[in-house]
Amino acid sequence: MFLRSAPVCEPPIDDGAAVQPRPVTARGRPPSVPAVGMDARRTPADPQVREFACIAMTLVLEALDRRRPAAQLARLLSPSTMSVVRSLVAGHAPGQPRASTLRVHTQAAPDGGAEIYATFARGPRIHAIAGRVEPRPPTTHQRGRPLPAYVVTALVTA
Repeated sequence: MFLRSAPVCEPPIDDGAAVQPRPVTARGRPPSVPAVGMDARRTPADPQVREFACIAMTLVLEALDRRRPAAQLARLLSPSTMSVVRSLVAGHAPGQPRASTLRVHTQAAPDGGAEIYATFARGPRIHAIAGRVEPRPPTTHQRGRPLPAYVVTALVTA
């Protein structure tokens, strides 16, 4: 019985160009590269925007669970977002476990608005919801009462 050496499966090493090792972070991962045109750091949103986002996300989840009438969200949501919530409520089967907000994050957008994203639990499963918050003109009133300083103009749930 004769043994042969294994066949060569890799290209020959070029001695002229040394391969540079990839940099890694403290966690052993390659450093993240920002997307084209994006700043490497996220800009946190105003604390008032975050407070509004927390309240809005909680109220939307209560409406989806039918613990709160969707009509009560009209002061917080734009008309197009309100129609999205109404259709989500109509398609949501009653009797499912209640949703509870886990975390809410906000990130300032360059145009003055803010992106909001949150995670929530429904039973043993974790879900996500995201949206956009924009400032509202301070002179806006509804039935003689001033409206909140912000409005949710987009909403997506997964």
